[in-house]
Amino acid sequence: MSHNFQAGDVLAFSGRGCASRIIRACTLGPISHVGLVVNDSKTGIHCLAEALPTGFELTSIRKAMLKAAQTGTRVWHYRLRRPLSAEASEILFDLAAAMEGVPYDFTDVLYARTLGFGWLRHFIGWLGFLEEYEDNHKLFCSEWVALAHNVLNRTKFQYPSHWSPTLLCRYETWTRVVFPGVEVEWP
Repeated sequence: MSHNFQAGDVLAFSGRGCASRIIRACTLGPISHVGLVVNDSKTGIHCLAEALPTGFELTSIRKAMLKAAQTGTRVWHYRLRRPLSAEASEILFDLAAAMEGVPYDFTDVLYARTLGFGWLRHFIGWLGFLEEYEDNHKLFCSEWVALAHNVLNRTKFQYPSHWSPTLLCRYETWTRVVFPGVEVEWP
């Protein structure tokens, strides 16, 4: 089946590895990773922009999908309800290119809305010992998607780092930013 990916669309993944299983268990959902489709207008190539434990990367969609197929990873495509203009698509690509190499945020991923340590951050903040802030010098996957959709004025996440992959996709579907996810079959 061929998918017509567009800039700004969300690709959601559910891997079979240990880390994916832990993320799914902690977030009580089927999704363990998300990334955004970006389009390089100079080459016309669609890429997947994603925050990975090895750092932020731009990967060709074809390469990402082949890797998913080889590892038995399930993939869902969440299409934007309102496609991006050519200008917004360029802004998204430039933002993704600027993020390339940014380290993964291993700390904030623990505080995303999960059964993990998110409650601790809010409790300490409630006591007045911690101010809420966003540090975009490091990113994890759903934080990147929330941040990019904020920049594109598709969402208004006050704290992009608070969203797990599953909750981000559910919220963006519920608020009609994206269409419900469709599982991708890749030859």
